[in-house]
Amino acid sequence: MKTTLYIPFLFLILSGCSTTDTINTSTNKNKTEAMAKKILVESSEKSRYENEQKVKKIRKELLKKGIDPSSPDALYYEGKNEYGRGNIVKTIQLLKMAGFKGHTTAQTDLGSIFYEGLGGAKVNYDKALFWFKEAVKSGNDPLAYYNLGQYYIEGLATSKNYKKAAKYYEASAELGYADAQNVLGYMFHHGLGVLTNSKMARYWYMKVAKQGNRLAQENLTLVR
Repeated sequence: MKTTLYIPFLFLILSGCSTTDTINTSTNKNKTEAMAKKILVESSEKSRYENEQKVKKIRKELLKKGIDPSSPDALYYEGKNEYGRGNIVKTIQLLKMAGFKGHTTAQTDLGSIFYEGLGGAKVNYDKALFWFKEAVKSGNDPLAYYNLGQYYIEGLATSKNYKKAAKYYEASAELGYADAQNVLGYMFHHGLGVLTNSKMARYWYMKVAKQGNRLAQENLTLVR
């Protein structure tokens, strides 16, 4: 005996569906899922294509400036562009490539990214310390020296060591970094990691005070 599927006419009107629509719901769902997957694939391919076009454009600009697209400078430039787009994973990847090729600014920027969690990156003091040390080896970046001083003052990923901190602050201060000059003045003023020396404290405070730094100006009045 053949069984007939009975669906009340009123129900079909209220639901806005026909008998055929109701029976074919499963088929339609499968079609919708397949369509969605197709759209996602096409969207991904479009995004990949657009990104490749952006990279090509950047490399053309670099060539016009006489920069080899595979050079550390080019990798750093691309990394900074990715950071501007909010792609921190790609940023770190490109800056690392530049950093391992000895690009000092890329190394310092990587240190800052891991030190402060910039761009949504996970804070990692060990990685930050590694890159700041690499930057110090590669060149004279005052921010790298200053941040290493911070590490030894605060004991981040290493033991506190005021003597080492003073050494790095001094290197940064000699390169004209105002914050380092002020901190170094304070260390000479209070004998932290160095012998107390009012003359040196006044010397470093004065350098920063001339730049309009109010804290240094106030500290200068306290030196005896």
